[in-house]
Amino acid sequence: MTPYREGARLAKGGHFREAIPHFDEAIRLDPSHALAYLGRGFAYEHLGEYEQAIEDFSAAIRLKPEDADAYRHRGFCSYQLGRHEEAIRDCTKAIQLSPLDTDAYSRRALGYHSLGQYESATRDYTEAIRLEPRNPGRYFNRALAWESLEQYDRALADYTEAVRLNPRDAKAYYGRGRVIKREGVARTGSLLFRLPSTFHIGQKH
Repeated sequence: MTPYREGARLAKGGHFREAIPHFDEAIRLDPSHALAYLGRGFAYEHLGEYEQAIEDFSAAIRLKPEDADAYRHRGFCSYQLGRHEEAIRDCTKAIQLSPLDTDAYSRRALGYHSLGQYESATRDYTEAIRLEPRNPGRYFNRALAWESLEQYDRALADYTEAVRLNPRDAKAYYGRGRVIKREGVARTGSLLFRLPSTFHIGQKH
């Protein structure tokens, strides 16, 4: 098995730290190996080492400028470092290269949201939902943006859909209850705010 394939195998299994030396070797053997840079960047990203990841994604882009994945991942790392304008630029490029990339829309929306550009955020969340309508996180994030725009009916509808798609998501229940309390919808507030009986505090969701 080649160093790149071994690194990819380890990364796919979640062994990101162990994968890095194999990507190192693949790059040493072939400094023009764009996928090796992409794979190592992916490993660094998942380890929370965003600066190193950005360096590798940038190298991958230099070698393969039409790679939407490299732009999207670099954008997400920039977002994690608080560089929201850079994140938006990279995700925009990813969308130009791959218009059906739902994660690029969702991640660009996060950048807009962090900059207080809530209308732009809702547009991107809406496109992400159109492309991936059964992802509850998209509805939850759009609900937060609707709240910031004081469009509480829309926020309530999105929190409700997030709950329908993932009945164990405590944050969606609390968000929905918060909107109901703010709007004074007393007739259904207690029911909508209630967590499911199967939900236990501390469980992953």
